[in-house]
Amino acid sequence: MPDGAPASTLLTLGYDPARERYVGTWTGSMMAHLWIYEGTLDPSGQVLTLDTEGPNFMDGNRMARFQDIVAFEDADTRT
Repeated sequence: MPDGAPASTLLTLGYDPARERYVGTWTGSMMAHLWIYEGTLDPSGQVLTLDTEGPNFMDGNRMARFQDIVAFEDADTRT
């Protein structure tokens, strides 16, 4: 963390065949919000786009939409 304190995070991710979507969660010890993800792979199968909603970092009283995009470069590399 920026102040040097330790933090723990946990990401879960799987495929829901009934919804035909990737689903998951993310949580971190630095906040109370449980992020819920839903997303799809692009046609190449190399780019996973995950949508979520969580606290607006500019206004803690509001929620905002976020998107995480993971590109699979090779078996050992993701960006």
